[in-house]
Amino acid sequence: MNKNSYLLIIAVILMIVMLLNILTPIMGSEITSILTSITTITGIFSVFIEMKRSADIAECEFIYYLQKQFDDNPSIQACYKIMDDDYADEKEPSDIKRKEIVAYLTFFEMTCNLLLKNVIQIDDIDALFGYPFFLAMNHKTIQDKELIKYKQYYQNIHTVYPKWLKYRENKGYEIPNKDNIIK
Repeated sequence: MNKNSYLLIIAVILMIVMLLNILTPIMGSEITSILTSITTITGIFSVFIEMKRSADIAECEFIYYLQKQFDDNPSIQACYKIMDDDYADEKEPSDIKRKEIVAYLTFFEMTCNLLLKNVIQIDDIDALFGYPFFLAMNHKTIQDKELIKYKQYYQNIHTVYPKWLKYRENKGYEIPNKDNIIK
């Protein structure tokens, strides 16, 4: 809702209040009740719109924070660069340091936890994190060194993986390293 909409709502409320003051002595309490009800409904509607707007802004800020955490972590970025280069050059999976893999997967383990708790939805984060998520999930080195070997540490990832995979397939989105999908 833009500034002009708020000004319009305030103007309408003020007009109703002025009408109340003018008409109460003439019409009595009946018109006062009607106008009071209209004012109350308008006020409730305005509060609801503002609460929805605030929630949307908070969600966007939270997703921005997630993206910043992903971008600002050197271990995550080192892992991402190697995987992205492997995928772009269509070459055999490179060796990646376990420390970098763990940092990368820990980020997605926490993100998947948020998905499972319905704090965020796949639709909200897929544009930012879908490609990096599947780049790791379907990367042979990461599967062999961490995802399959230590599956118990990545329960949220393994729970979300088939749901997110189905989401991307239904949307027709690219799934990196599709030949290595975990069954």
